[in-house]
Amino acid sequence: NLSTFGFDVTSAQSKSVFECFKNEHNANFTIFCGWLSEGIFNKGCIENLKTAQSIGIYDNDLYLRACRGKSMQSAVSQVTELIGNLSNANAKYNRIWMDVEPNHNSGCEWGSDYAANCDYLQTMLSTAINKGASVGVFSANFDWKEIFNTYDGCSNASTYGPVWYYSGSTAQNFDDWDKNKFGGWDKPFMKQTAEGTEECGIDVDTDWK
Repeated sequence: NLSTFGFDVTSAQSKSVFECFKNEHNANFTIFCGWLSEGIFNKGCIENLKTAQSIGIYDNDLYLRACRGKSMQSAVSQVTELIGNLSNANAKYNRIWMDVEPNHNSGCEWGSDYAANCDYLQTMLSTAINKGASVGVFSANFDWKEIFNTYDGCSNASTYGPVWYYSGSTAQNFDDWDKNKFGGWDKPFMKQTAEGTEECGIDVDTDWK
């Protein structure tokens, strides 16, 4: 059975929290917030990466939720700063997921120029790849439609890496992908199975792949 259980969190967590997820929930992967939606680096991800590895969880990813409302150049600068900070800290991670969902922070909105939004996402993806990172995209079909106008909008994004999706389903399978799919992906890589649930004493999202 290749299915695995994991979790994604924003703030830095204690070693006991990680041990709880590993021992009580058999968690064997994580996705940490590396870049906050305000457009700033999340320093807590460095501590989380090191803590996870210290207890034997080595499959660790990061996600970047961009402040879109800044200039198109910010697609490059936000990715560059994230990867630079991770490199400076000698942080070890597998993949960076570009988090595509509405951003309600002032000046950070995606807006309704759908073609420009697609260019922005692809610029983030290509910048990360050019800096040696593996990438993927996180979204939900309703968020994708809002940002790119249609469910199958910005389909070229699928050529850069896999998709991690949210549908509201808690089932640990991909059976709901066909009715919730978006972009150009034929099949998903990972699914967020719960959003804002409480486990091990913290507010957390759970994931399956």
